[in-house]
Amino acid sequence: MNYFSASIGAKHLYREVDPLPLGATMKIPLIVDEEDPKWVLLGQILNIFASRRVKQQLARQGLTPVPQAALMCRILLIALFFKQKLAYVLAELTHRPALRQFAHVATPPTPKQVASFLGRFTASQFLQVVLGVLNTVCAPRPRGRNTLLVDATEITVDLNWFRKKYTKRALAARDYRWGFAPSKGYYIGYKLTLVLAYPSLKPLCVFLHPGSPSDMNLYDDILGELRRRRVAHNGDLVVWDKGYCSYLNYLKGVTQYQIIPGIFPKKNMAAEKILGQLAYPLPIFGEPQTKQKKMLYRRLKTGLKTFLGQWKRYKGIRSRIEDFFKVGKGAFGWGRVHRYTARSAAKYIALGVLLVGLGIHLRGTEKATLQRLAEW
Repeated sequence: MNYFSASIGAKHLYREVDPLPLGATMKIPLIVDEEDPKWVLLGQILNIFASRRVKQQLARQGLTPVPQAALMCRILLIALFFKQKLAYVLAELTHRPALRQFAHVATPPTPKQVASFLGRFTASQFLQVVLGVLNTVCAPRPRGRNTLLVDATEITVDLNWFRKKYTKRALAARDYRWGFAPSKGYYIGYKLTLVLAYPSLKPLCVFLHPGSPSDMNLYDDILGELRRRRVAHNGDLVVWDKGYCSYLNYLKGVTQYQIIPGIFPKKNMAAEKILGQLAYPLPIFGEPQTKQKKMLYRRLKTGLKTFLGQWKRYKGIRSRIEDFFKVGKGAFGWGRVHRYTARSAAKYIALGVLLVGLGIHLRGTEKATLQRLAEW
């Protein structure tokens, strides 16, 4: 289940607008310094949300009244940017005229007003706004075959499970679950899957699932959504890690979704056996344009053969999505979130994806730049 479409009751509204990751307890004074690179970047991001094109995106997704929605988003982005509580940011806005001018905030709202306003909208609306803003600001993808990167990371919920025991049965009624990540071990929370365009690293699709479902089980959901939203086109190369590897997934990628499934093969898999299972799907012989479809499948098979022959060259390319996650966790506190409903976590992650996407767009995609962003 994709929790960006989940619906939670109004009793959680106040909790979901307090974007404070674990460890962000030190209250730093928000004194505007227009020569500080960090403040310069934040100013550029806030100016984007004050633009007419972005306000049109808010209106398309039903986030109205638009001026109020843009105001709330700017305040939340400030809180996420500095990893501070929303109430503290609102207090700083109240007492610092320079900060209000910097953030384009005439009169700061109260935390209750922010909660009441944002609680009216679903996480799916927030996600569509995020993707719409990124599509508006970032350059469109070039024509022809594109390369997409897919990867997942764990999102840990701020729970002290050493102090209190959380069993699988106890979490059955919760939105989060027990999960396992090779780099982290066991955790309680969600699994975030992103699809990025390469080389721009623009987020194209976002998925949030409870616990840590198998990558194999998510393969069809991800590709189905990419095709439904027309993100993946015929002949695109979609790069995956070994967690998605199976003979069936190679076959599905070519015959069912008409993409080149750039899945890193496992040690015991031979390229000849993978390619030997590919054949024309029988239904195309009874459909119009059979010749064109056979040409497409031959092109996809040739592309897959080329990828399997040089898949190690794509390790460096796929590592760029890992750099994206490092920026989110290091600079904006994705590693451990203070969120206890799927709706709240989805909104927080959606705004976080927007923040990282805009930051990378404004600063560049070089590895050194991403490393500096991750260490802020």
